[in-house]
Amino acid sequence: MTNLNQPLNTAWDEARGRTDDGYRRAHGTSVFVGEIKRFDRLAREAWEAANLAPGATRSIGAGNRAVAEEPEPDRTCFERDVARIRNHSPAFRAMSDKTQVFLDRSQLQRSRLTHTNEVAQLAGSIARTLGLNEALTVAVALGHDCGHGPGGHSAETALSPYIEGGFDHAVWGADVALAPHNLCAETLDGIRNHSWKRPAPRTPEGEVVSWSDRIAYCCHDWDDAVDTRLVTTEQLAPAVLALWGPDTGAHRTNFVRAVIEGTIAKQEVCMAEDVAPLLDAYRANNSERIYHHPEQVARHNVVITFMQRLAERFIEHPVDLAGATGRPEIGAMAPGSAPLRLETVRFLVACTDGQMLRYAAEHGWKSDLLTPSSAQPAQLHHPGQQLTLEYGLLDFNSNQLPAASVNGDAPGAPELHDDDSDDSDDSTHVVPPASRRQKPVAAPEVRVQT
Repeated sequence: MTNLNQPLNTAWDEARGRTDDGYRRAHGTSVFVGEIKRFDRLAREAWEAANLAPGATRSIGAGNRAVAEEPEPDRTCFERDVARIRNHSPAFRAMSDKTQVFLDRSQLQRSRLTHTNEVAQLAGSIARTLGLNEALTVAVALGHDCGHGPGGHSAETALSPYIEGGFDHAVWGADVALAPHNLCAETLDGIRNHSWKRPAPRTPEGEVVSWSDRIAYCCHDWDDAVDTRLVTTEQLAPAVLALWGPDTGAHRTNFVRAVIEGTIAKQEVCMAEDVAPLLDAYRANNSERIYHHPEQVARHNVVITFMQRLAERFIEHPVDLAGATGRPEIGAMAPGSAPLRLETVRFLVACTDGQMLRYAAEHGWKSDLLTPSSAQPAQLHHPGQQLTLEYGLLDFNSNQLPAASVNGDAPGAPELHDDDSDDSDDSTHVVPPASRRQKPVAAPEVRVQT
């Protein structure tokens, strides 16, 4: 038994069974490993060259980076990218409090971060089975949603008027949010082009992430909708329910296998044609029953309003943005100027759900439709209960926000699902009044700071 009156280092040595051989064990004793031949970076690169699929991406030295670096002795270039995103990226950590689908989620519904982890797990499994570069695949998966703002895809709708060509989370993630980490070009390409409406990624690993993203969100968004009682299991896409039953775990497995089998058969990343229509049906059913459900649309429209009110406030009052960011130099920017608009978007994208709601509350903008997840669980209506909502463009000088109503029709909803479609509808943007509308600012050209 350890004598607590001993000096701490002596007590620790006894408790852990420290020996005098010059090495420390975590638990006093350790399992015998045997003679080890170091499997360092050069050895793994040689293994990849000999064993990965012909079209797989090979790790080479320090990687193809905007700013040249020296290679490490033990980690490949893409393994370093995984660490830079997962361990060092504020944008990655912020996703723990960013919406996936449910703005008023409890601790059980997915956040943007848990979605990302599921995508990384599926994508890594596919890449490993197909002999692709697993580290590159996981790096792309971990970074693919780092460009999202608070409130899910509502932020894209809200901020698009302020960015030339519109705001795209995939492009922002690669070119802005993750730019300081000097990631490999292949990693950035996969992140920038993971959305299906974007050009195809240049690597098979990037394409694997595109498939994994869609499989993951289709299945887990349905999980969460059932959990919140927004839908019932019987309302699953009929073709999926009839063939595979209600278990979303089985759905994931079958979709992943269809990608593996299709890729092996065609020697390019694809899904077997007998299964792909089921994924289409899954996504269409989610769109109808979840993403465009009146309650979901109401909450997302409130987020759009909050975000655009905050944007207009900061664009007109640079001192407010300087205070929010802790950067006094912003206060000297000209109101309405392009640099100020860019800094406003940069700041709002980086906000978490909680920060966005707090800043809105500080200006007196509140809504019963949005409550922080820590305050109370979601209060959703049971499937089939009638609820219609009344909307309209809001007076930016008013604190009144949309509320549930017993009459009125809801307009078409913004794209609330993962934005990988080539048929997105921009008709529901809440655009600032003409007197405040500014020419969109071009997306920034980011230079890496070393």
